[in-house]
Amino acid sequence: MALQIDLKPGEKCIVSGAVIRNYKNVRVQFAIENGADVCVLRENSIMTPEEADTPCKNLYFVIQLMYIDAERRHVHLGTFTSLVNEIKKAAPSLSGLMSPVEECVKCGSYYKALRQSRELIDAEKELLEEAAIGKHDI
Repeated sequence: MALQIDLKPGEKCIVSGAVIRNYKNVRVQFAIENGADVCVLRENSIMTPEEADTPCKNLYFVIQLMYIDAERRHVHLGTFTSLVNEIKKAAPSLSGLMSPVEECVKCGSYYKALRQSRELIDAEKELLEEAAIGKHDI
């Protein structure tokens, strides 16, 4: 079954490492016939290096690289492991949310790991906000 992609004007997506952008002023639809073998990230799921400005966002970015860059996945996995250890040490309260992310990566479910790590980013944001007003130790 084909994977249907619908891009709004100006929207982009990543398909197996290639960035595809709709330069038309209308919605564009295309299908990936071998969708099961392809990594796809829509624009709202893509994080740039500049956006990865916190430890959990950096972790998301590394998982994103593991998802779209299979050739260098082993390199990214080392970075992932280091970041997980640093985050757990700095913010033990995030360990519970980290476990599902680690499990997904361990099983090779990188897209699912990306979705799981969104919860981690939200929790990190709350911790950082609380720490900024002195309510909570990270």
